[in-house]
Amino acid sequence: MSLVQLGSPRFDPTTGPPCHDCSAKCCKYFSLEIDTPSNAKDHDHIRWYLMHQHVAVWVQDGSWHLEIRTPCKNLLPDNRCAVYDTRPQICRDYGWPDAEHPEDDPCEYFTGEGGYDLYFDTAEAFEAWSSAELARQEQRRSRRRTKRAGAATALALAGVLAAGAARADTAAEVFKQMGIKTQDVMNSSVVTARVLPGDAKQVVAVVTYLTGKKDEVNALGVRLEVYRNEGRTLVPVFSRDAGKENGGYVGRGEVALVDLDGDGVNEIGLYYDNLKNPLIAERRLDIIVREGDGFRTAWSGPVEYDATRAVREIPQERRDRFLRRVDLANTRKTKGVTLFFTKTVVAVAGERLAQPRQVQETFALKRETP
Repeated sequence: MSLVQLGSPRFDPTTGPPCHDCSAKCCKYFSLEIDTPSNAKDHDHIRWYLMHQHVAVWVQDGSWHLEIRTPCKNLLPDNRCAVYDTRPQICRDYGWPDAEHPEDDPCEYFTGEGGYDLYFDTAEAFEAWSSAELARQEQRRSRRRTKRAGAATALALAGVLAAGAARADTAAEVFKQMGIKTQDVMNSSVVTARVLPGDAKQVVAVVTYLTGKKDEVNALGVRLEVYRNEGRTLVPVFSRDAGKENGGYVGRGEVALVDLDGDGVNEIGLYYDNLKNPLIAERRLDIIVREGDGFRTAWSGPVEYDATRAVREIPQERRDRFLRRVDLANTRKTKGVTLFFTKTVVAVAGERLAQPRQVQETFALKRETP
């Protein structure tokens, strides 16, 4: 902020402060510095602040502040201070420009109002900014995860990926086949493995990418593609568009291949994040099995779920937190007919358990063959 008085001088500095000519704005509010919001919970707290009357939130020089608009008890009707000679030090520092102490901040009378990086005085205005910012944060997290994990998938159904990573040139060819520019790829899992009967291996890819659409709902896409090799050509075999099927709000897609029934052919696990509600952390899994001449989704559901922060968004009985992991040994005993999960429950109906509880879940997966 400039220390120069705006316009023509409106007072004689030799006679003292220009209280008679001041609107006393700085005596009608106080502000507290707050932490920079870094996640959906922080954003929801700020939205809550702004639902109250006479509250604003603003950012200046990178620092976030909560402004409470309430006048000082010592402010007189003519905007003078009733305790001027004994006023608090913060009032002395914030006010009259002092050449001997240039580090002190002059008030709005000398600097003019404004100069904010961001300014919100309604919950609706903040929510519009927050939705886009949370989407950008998720994109940044996806980039960091991709950098740590590399191009190969970092997660498998039973903890071990039953496939080899594809060559870099194969990944580039997959992106080309999918019509996705390499620079738009946020992260990808491209692997070669046997997902069809026979000795040949196929290329299985899950790609998270920027769609080029401006709206938050469809900004990210997650697609699964299965190809077979015919010479140097990739021929499509199977396709899934998780973004389209879920109405948008998806992210961080990954693939895991594992032989659930022990027949030497891998089933496909498609992982992706459901980002529709920023207060609910949900990672979903679709298990896709070979059946007849095609594929079908045999099981779909959350494998990582935390709704304990969404206190106003969902009913109490659904505010759970849990983690699911495939029990490969027991699943294989049934030759893939029954899918076994080990479910670790951390919280139920919003209440954290004293100790995490493990339960075994079973779901029908494949139809028995004679």
